[in-house]
Amino acid sequence: MDNCYLCGNEFDTDKVLRHDEHILQQAIGGVLSNKNILCLTCGESLGRDVDVPFNEIFHSIATRLDIKKDRKSNKKSAIKGTLVSQSDRFGLDLSGTEIIWKDFKVTPVVPMHRYSNDNSKVIIYANKKQAKKYLKKVEIEVETKFKDNKPKFIFCDDIDGSVLYQFKLDNDAFKKGLAKIAVGFASSIGISRHEMPLALKVKPDNRAEIKSDIKLLQYFPLGELDSYLESQSSEIGYFPTHTLIIFTAASEPSKLVCYIELFSTFQWYVILNDNYQGDAVYEYHYQRLLKTEDYLFEPGRHYYKERSHTLAYLGVSKERIQNAYEKQQDSKDAKTIESVEIEIVKEEYIKKKYRVEFEQEIERGLNVMTTNIIKQGLNSFKNPMDLKMNVDLFYDFQGDDEIFNISSYKRCYTQDFQNRDYILSLMDSFQSLSDSGKLQKYSHSKFNKLSEFIEVEGIKKKLA
Repeated sequence: MDNCYLCGNEFDTDKVLRHDEHILQQAIGGVLSNKNILCLTCGESLGRDVDVPFNEIFHSIATRLDIKKDRKSNKKSAIKGTLVSQSDRFGLDLSGTEIIWKDFKVTPVVPMHRYSNDNSKVIIYANKKQAKKYLKKVEIEVETKFKDNKPKFIFCDDIDGSVLYQFKLDNDAFKKGLAKIAVGFASSIGISRHEMPLALKVKPDNRAEIKSDIKLLQYFPLGELDSYLESQSSEIGYFPTHTLIIFTAASEPSKLVCYIELFSTFQWYVILNDNYQGDAVYEYHYQRLLKTEDYLFEPGRHYYKERSHTLAYLGVSKERIQNAYEKQQDSKDAKTIESVEIEIVKEEYIKKKYRVEFEQEIERGLNVMTTNIIKQGLNSFKNPMDLKMNVDLFYDFQGDDEIFNISSYKRCYTQDFQNRDYILSLMDSFQSLSDSGKLQKYSHSKFNKLSEFIEVEGIKKKLA
C-alpha cells in the first residue's frame, strides 16, 4: 500500500512518514507488524485512542502470562484481585481479601496479620518491604495481648489459594480494538480501505475512522470435529496463541470476514463487508505467546560475511536501518548505525521464535484426534460420519495423494451431509445459542481453561 488507511494520504519522506504498526497490539504479545498501512501521525493517534483502552481489558492476563515484548515498555507489573479460596496453608480463611499480584507472588493490598487457631503463630501477610515496617505494629500488639506463651512470628510474602482477577470488558473499547485489528490485517494483505465499510468509515474529506458499531459474531464450535479440537486446545500444540484469518465466505464470496482469536480464548468474527467485489481470499497469521529465552546474538565476522543473506531472511531492509538510525541521531545516547542494525536483527530473530507453522499445527490436531478415535473407538463420538466428513474438508485428493488444505479452518464445516459456512450458520443460530445458555457456557469454559493454565504456569515460575 502507498497510502495510510486512516487519513488516506500518500506516504512520503517529509510529512506522511510510515509507522511501524503492530497489527496485533504489542501489549498483548502481538508480533505481527507492518509499516505500509498507517502513517506516523495516525498510528500514534490510534495507539492512544484505541490500543490503550483495548490493552487495558487484557492487562491482567498479559501480565500474569509474562508475555515477551519485542521492545521495552513501561507496562504495569502489578495487578489487583480478590482471594476466593477459603483456606490457606496455615488453615486460615482469607477469602475476600484484596490482593496484589506482582512477579508471580500474591500479597494483600494492605499488610495484615492473623493468629493461628491455637494462637501458637502470628502470620504477617505482606511483601518483604512492607513486612519490616508492619512487624513493629504486630510486636506491640503481641506484647499487650500475650503475657506468656507468645506466638511465633511467621512471614508470608506469597499467599496460596485461588484468586479472582479483574477482567473488565469495556464494550466500546473491545469492539474498536477488534475492528482495528481486522482493518489492519486486511490492509496488510492489500485489501483497500474502501472494501471494509462495516469496520472503517471513510468520510467525504477522505479521512477515515475505526467504527465501534461493528458487526460482530462470537465463535461457537458447530459440529463434532470443532468441538473436539476446541476441547483439546490446551493439550494439542502451543497454548495460548493468537490467530487472525481473513477470508471470504465459501458460499457467499461477497462476505469479507476477519476471524480473531486472542489467547486461544476470545474468539470473534468481524464482518468487514457484505458486498465485497474482490477476489476470494484466505490469509492467516498464527503465533504462540509463551515467553522463551532471548536469542543471544553476537555479531562477529561470520555475521558480516553473511549480512545480506541474514537481512533478507529476516525481512530487514537497509531503508529501515537508516530510518531507525536517523530517528535517534539527536538523542543523548545516540547509537552508531551498526548498533542500530544489530538491535533490529535481534528483535527480528525474537519475532521468528514466536511464529508457528499454522497448517502443521492444525493437521497435528487432526492426527491426534484420529489416534484417539482408534484408541477409544468411533462409538465415543456422537456422529462418526459427520466427524469423517468434517475431517475430509481439510484434504484435497489428487490421485492417491492427500494434500492438506487449511482453508476450511474456522470458515466451513459439514452437517447433515452438507457443507456450511460458519459465519452464515452462526448468524442463523446465534440467538438460540445465546438464549439456551450454550454460548455463555462455552465462553466460560474457554476462560476457565486459560485461567487454570496461567495458574499452573505461575507455579512453575515459582518452582524454577
